[in-house]
Amino acid sequence: MAMKNNNNVVSAISLTLGIISIIMFIFAMFDNLIGIFVSIIGLASGIVAIVLGVKGKKKKNRGMAVAGFVLGIIGVSLCSISFLGCSTSLDTDNNGNELYDNDIYETDDNYYDDDYDLEDELEKSYMNLLNTYKESCENQYKDIDYSKLSRNPDDYKYECIHFKGEVIQVLEDFDTNVAQLRVNTKLTDYEYIDNYYIDDTIYVYVYDYDSNDRILEDDIINLYGISEGILTYESVLGSSISIPSMTALSYSIE
Repeated sequence: MAMKNNNNVVSAISLTLGIISIIMFIFAMFDNLIGIFVSIIGLASGIVAIVLGVKGKKKKNRGMAVAGFVLGIIGVSLCSISFLGCSTSLDTDNNGNELYDNDIYETDDNYYDDDYDLEDELEKSYMNLLNTYKESCENQYKDIDYSKLSRNPDDYKYECIHFKGEVIQVLEDFDTNVAQLRVNTKLTDYEYIDNYYIDDTIYVYVYDYDSNDRILEDDIINLYGISEGILTYESVLGSSISIPSMTALSYSIE
């Protein structure tokens, strides 16, 4: 009983700190100077929430731990952006004019960067999020029954899952290095056909996609990643199709 209570305490602290990290991001939007300090608090809270969330996820009744883990990652990403934004904004007045000479910022370390790109920072934050998930899921991937995943998708959301199947569609975007796949995961044996995958389709997002190691239709692929719940898309004929989806953290082609 004491052990159960201790696990609940760890999960509750993780959830609380995850919420605090997001609240700190909201406070950071009101004042640049205060925003720097509350962003640091939010970063610290989010990191601790992630650590405790990972610990709590290994126990039973881990719903709060998963929520704290996810909120912690979101909080760290948002507070990183607010910290950079507030730091940059301190160098300009309300009209956007620079308060100091550019010469002060011309250092060997390129301390001041006129080419700061918020979109690039968001992309980096998201890739850091995926790397955090990858470290958390190491050696914890589970084979989930497709029917259970389809019937109760929220029960498995953000779980570390593994599926093997045949690629039936590939949509590649080399500008963003993202690929979208439809993969059949049900293995069916016919009298004259062996190892034929049909139905039980899952939708897969592959980030940081390597154009020199492309995924092709008919490939047999092992997917390791995070369950993202149900995704609804429109077919060529205009009808809506809802199937389970996942973000692939890694994959291997047989």
